[in-house]
Amino acid sequence: MLLGAGREKKESEIDLSVGIILKKKVGSKVNINEDLAEVYYNDSKNLKETKNELFSSFVIGDKKLKKLPLILATISKKGVKEFA
Repeated sequence: MLLGAGREKKESEIDLSVGIILKKKVGSKVNINEDLAEVYYNDSKNLKETKNELFSSFVIGDKKLKKLPLILATISKKGVKEFA
């Protein structure tokens, strides 16, 4: 939402020209100087905070990750059904 791609309030405008394209998937090998993401923005007002959040969302290491299921749970009128 910092870039303007989401809404903070129902009335907030959405900027369809901003966003983030992730270049790597979880568990992918990453080489030195390889791009992890592309950020598209129109207003640099929140760019520093966006960069900090994006950088803190990546963890790079040698440890092999356990593959997580694509769907963790479903939510309906009946409640939450979690998948183990």
